[in-house]
Amino acid sequence: DWLTGIPAIYQANRDRLLAAVAESGWLSASKPAAAPFLFLNTARSEAATGRAGDQLLLDIGIPTVPGQFFGAPGHARLPIGVDSATLERLEELLAAFKPV
Repeated sequence: DWLTGIPAIYQANRDRLLAAVAESGWLSASKPAAAPFLFLNTARSEAATGRAGDQLLLDIGIPTVPGQFFGAPGHARLPIGVDSATLERLEELLAAFKPV
């Protein structure tokens, strides 16, 4: 029974985080069809700083997994199955993201 609402929660989280990513101007992500994570395209921020995108995200408090481990350099994997407080904080951090 606890699984019943999970797909709807993940879809809502996905859509909220995609909107925040779009606000950043430095990141992008394609809408996943069925995955519980986003693959953030960090290539623009990496080019501007010469640093790995996953490290830039970690520096502002967003832990991700480097895309190179999934055959996707220039990307970072961000899980979307988070509680509401974490979701709100991720939205804020992603929308305001600017590589330093």
